[in-house]
Amino acid sequence: MPTDCSPLRDYIKIADEIKSLKNDPANQILVAGIFGWPVGNDMANAEPVKFALRPNPDTTNPIPADIYDYWSFCYDPNHRPQNVDPQTGFDADAWGWGAGPGVRESAFIDQFGENGLKFSICETDYAAAMSEIGSAIAIHLQNLCVNYKLVDTDPSTAGVQADCRVVYQTPDANGIYQESPDSLPQCGTGATSDTISSDCWQLVNDTVKCPGLGQLVNVLRTRAEINAGPLAAGTKIAMQCLTCTDPLPGSTQVTGCDY
Repeated sequence: MPTDCSPLRDYIKIADEIKSLKNDPANQILVAGIFGWPVGNDMANAEPVKFALRPNPDTTNPIPADIYDYWSFCYDPNHRPQNVDPQTGFDADAWGWGAGPGVRESAFIDQFGENGLKFSICETDYAAAMSEIGSAIAIHLQNLCVNYKLVDTDPSTAGVQADCRVVYQTPDANGIYQESPDSLPQCGTGATSDTISSDCWQLVNDTVKCPGLGQLVNVLRTRAEINAGPLAAGTKIAMQCLTCTDPLPGSTQVTGCDY
């Protein structure tokens, strides 16, 4: 029958509309929700989903005395049900510290796969959730990490002189990425945006951004380009490097890999 309320929109359609706004949604979108979800993200902590009678909270219109409502899906660990009504099974104090099941929120976040994070609003402290969300954002924003041992093309020089091809990739009008034909040169020692004449890349040690081997490929842009504005929307950096492999039995290590 006709209704004046707005119908719920399809969460899949909403997710698809959001993804369509980005050229590379798998790397450009992160979705996180803090809602009615099991404490500790552990389904073993989920309360049974049920609807039952509870006292009518509307004091201005107390008829009927009891109404049907949902029981909490999660509770604040310090305010779990203690004073349960023997007839309804309802605990008003605990309910005030709980949350209903976020069914649509969960289904929406699932549309983004590994880029979807769920946290319980019933946690006593959101520090862990904020930390995990921040770490996930950092992973998407950080520069290129190389998790393979690189061939040192000049062992006589301090540090690893890697042989890498680093290029810009930019989406065209159709969202298809086009790769620059020219590889960026490797930056000289001590290079900064104020001293270089063209964009270049450098290999630096950063175990915070790259906890594996600490090998971070950083791209430097000239000061003039930085002042002129950011790179084209959706620009990515692609790289290929000579890497070391474990020697086969009876063979020797590849030159430049014995560091």
